[in-house]
Amino acid sequence: MISFPRPIPFLLAGLLAGCVVGPDYHPPKTAPPAQWASPQAGGETNLPAAGAAWWKSFHDAELDSLVVRAAQSNLNLRAAVARVREARAAAGVVSAGLSPTLDAAGSYARDGGAKI
Repeated sequence: MISFPRPIPFLLAGLLAGCVVGPDYHPPKTAPPAQWASPQAGGETNLPAAGAAWWKSFHDAELDSLVVRAAQSNLNLRAAVARVREARAAAGVVSAGLSPTLDAAGSYARDGGAKI
């Protein structure tokens, strides 16, 4: 027979009790639409997000300035990837001194030997 320490059954009971949903829970009833609607060709949903300017519908000057600053300071993706690779390489150079090293040297000489 398996013997458990005394606190383990209480911990398991507490964990299982945390998963119980109340007795008054009823899952929401949802009905799917009869037919899915798709956007029309050439509609505004096909515009890029920057061209759509969806944030202007909030009429907030601070939001407008934040979007403009973000667009101006947006970095080229390739330059960002290059900087990440450069930083990883620099970190590899710095951490290389922390690893143990192994050196080996060998030599060989052949002596014709004296004939007796």
